[in-house]
Amino acid sequence: MKLKLWYNTKRDATAQQVKKYFQLAQEMGINGINFQYTPQTISDILPFAKEMDLQIWRVLLCNHSVEIKRSHPEWFMVSRAGKSSCDFPPYVGYYNWLCPNQPAVVEYLLKEIKQLCSYSQISAIHLDYIRYPDVILPPALQPKYNLQQTSEAAAYDFCYCPSCRQKFMEISGKDPLQLQNPQSNLAWLKFRYDSINNLVRKLEERIARFGKKTTAAVFPSPLLARTLVRQDWQSWNLAAYYPMIYHNFYEESADWIGQICRFNRNIIGHKSEIYAGIFLPAIQPPELKDICHQIIRNDADGIALFDFASIKPQHWQIIKSLSKEN
Repeated sequence: MKLKLWYNTKRDATAQQVKKYFQLAQEMGINGINFQYTPQTISDILPFAKEMDLQIWRVLLCNHSVEIKRSHPEWFMVSRAGKSSCDFPPYVGYYNWLCPNQPAVVEYLLKEIKQLCSYSQISAIHLDYIRYPDVILPPALQPKYNLQQTSEAAAYDFCYCPSCRQKFMEISGKDPLQLQNPQSNLAWLKFRYDSINNLVRKLEERIARFGKKTTAAVFPSPLLARTLVRQDWQSWNLAAYYPMIYHNFYEESADWIGQICRFNRNIIGHKSEIYAGIFLPAIQPPELKDICHQIIRNDADGIALFDFASIKPQHWQIIKSLSKEN
């Protein structure tokens, strides 16, 4: 059974600590790691890269870099309420979002991807936060922010920056700020789907030049992705998708994970691999084996565990046994 792992390096972790964690994952049968690294640890991890099928996990459009916010505040998405996510991030303080329709942003991201691809030992680049901010949060998360979202509120509806407004006016002759029902305007919805699709295509082309694969963490299903975050991932052409099927976020039972796996396979076919992302904090160790078997029965290529820090000793025992299964 193919078992993948999201690993987010803590900023205070030493290279030796990270190396120790990788050795543990290897011993337990993990055969692929999406690694969000720090500069001080990357060189020590590269010797493990090919054996562990190491992918560099990179958060893209959600960017809370102090330097970028200070030097390029115009790069950030603007809500329908007229608030820039640079200064007024929705939901949480780190929700500062770069706009995919600004040429300078695209060039910045392409340059960063080129630098990541310089690590010859890395097999792939794993894209994350390649979408818009949540216009509607998953049901279980809304109470956390004292919200009850039944429609698209202006404060969470992005992006209405000058670049997006101008580009949409060139296509449609209409200013999106003047649309009476932007939430149901098909042209405006498609514009934002295409904005992300075009960026993904450019990133994938750049990554392919270096002979590497592109994978991505995406919302659970194409329908939920389009509805909640304007992410039309079924239109992409990537080597693998990691749908984050976090059932507890959607107030669903564990059986929902398998249903979504089957749904995704029917839509995507076998042109790309699918690794079902599961949220370990919501899964008790005795449930893990049954959930993983359910995922494989529903034609996923494997399982992606979120994340290393959430794995309990009892989880590790089950992971090791699962890794030995065909």
